[in-house]
Amino acid sequence: MKPEERLAVWKKVLAEGGRPTMGKIKEAKRLGLPQAKVKSPLRPCINKLETAKRKLKKVVDELPKVVTESEKEPFRRRIAEMRGILDKLTERLDAGAEAKAA
Repeated sequence: MKPEERLAVWKKVLAEGGRPTMGKIKEAKRLGLPQAKVKSPLRPCINKLETAKRKLKKVVDELPKVVTESEKEPFRRRIAEMRGILDKLTERLDAGAEAKAA
């Protein structure tokens, strides 16, 4: 627990009177603190999409080193299309994750 959470639990136990036992502390913690948010099962997918977008950007940055001038533009267009698809997928997964959390 964070220090402020520990302090809140401790104060709650002391306010109830009697001896502060481990059982009372656990019960005060269980009843007195907000539950942590449940992580969306979609989060790992979203993270992978974000990683893929970063890798595509690196590919674009490396294009001048590996392709001729005439080849650059078709590569850039294709990569832009792929990044657009990844952006749409990320948006949909984010929307799905928010809907599940609500």
